[in-house]
Amino acid sequence: MVVHGGRSVCNIDSEDGCRTKLAAEARVETIFSNWNKFGGWIAPAHWHRVVVYGDWRKHLKDLARLLRMDIFEEDYACSSSL
Repeated sequence: MVVHGGRSVCNIDSEDGCRTKLAAEARVETIFSNWNKFGGWIAPAHWHRVVVYGDWRKHLKDLARLLRMDIFEEDYACSSSL
């Protein structure tokens, strides 16, 4: 499971790409530096995301642990071994 947090700031009304586009404030530099890193268990999440409003990170981490899934918090710095 790949997660990151952010704060929604507006909707982007454009016909290009996906129909639903959300503009958000987030730790973009860190997310970008972790973008599409291969190695170990992580598979890149690419462009497609699911938006969940509210702070659900702890709950998602707990769910991943219960389901024995790995979780990658792409808005936190990670080691270069990924």
